Amino acid sequence: MKEMAVNGKKYRILKLLGKGKGGYSYLADDGINRYLLSAYGISCC
Repeated sequence: MKEMAVNGKKYRILKLLGKGKGGYSYLADDGINRYLLSAYGISCC
C-alpha cells in the first residue's frame, strides 16, 4: 500500500475514490480512524 504524509502524520492510502478537476480524493487511514484525503497537483497512484 502507498502512504501519504500530511503535516508530518502518515496515512495509508486504501482506495482512490475519484478524480476531480484539480486533484484526487483518497480513502486513507492512520491505523485508528479513516479519512478522506484530497491531493492537488500530484500524480495518481
